[in-house]
Amino acid sequence: MGCGVGILLNRLKTEKQCDVFGVDISPKAIEIALQSGISGKVCKLPQLPLESESFDVVIATEVIEHLDNPKITIRQMCRVLRPGGMLILSTPNDYIPPGDCDEHLHSFNEISLTELVSEFLDGVRIKILESREPFLVLWGQKQVLNHDPNFSSQRFIPSTI
Repeated sequence: MGCGVGILLNRLKTEKQCDVFGVDISPKAIEIALQSGISGKVCKLPQLPLESESFDVVIATEVIEHLDNPKITIRQMCRVLRPGGMLILSTPNDYIPPGDCDEHLHSFNEISLTELVSEFLDGVRIKILESREPFLVLWGQKQVLNHDPNFSSQRFIPSTI
C-alpha cells in the first residue's frame, strides 16, 4: 500500500522471490512500477479494489499517518489478507505531529497503533526503529482458521526486527 514506484516491491521480488503487487494514489508512480515489471493498480485508500483474502502479506510504509480514516484502511488491508497472512506497517513514532506537518493527519505511538490494529489482527507486535527519527514498525497476523502448513510469513520480516 503506497508502493510508490515499487522500490521495496522490486527488492522483495528479486531478493525473496515473492510475487508482488502494489497500489498507490499516483498514476505516474504505478506507471513507473509497471514499466519495471511490478504489477499494480492506482487507488485512493481506504478504497481497495482487490479480492478478499488474496494476499499473504500486506505492507504499508509511512502511509497510515496520511489517511483520513486509518481504521477503515486497516480493515481493508486485513480484508485482502488470507487467514494467517501478515500486515506489516510503519509510521513515525509521534515524531512529526499533524500540527507540524500538513501531510500528516494522524500521529501514532505504540499504544495508539496497537489499539488501531488489534481489532483485526492476532499477535500484534511493535518495534521502535531509530535512525535519525524513531519509527514504529508493527506486524500482526490475521486470525488463522484453516492454516496452510506450507505458508510462513516469517520470511517477510527482516532479520533486524
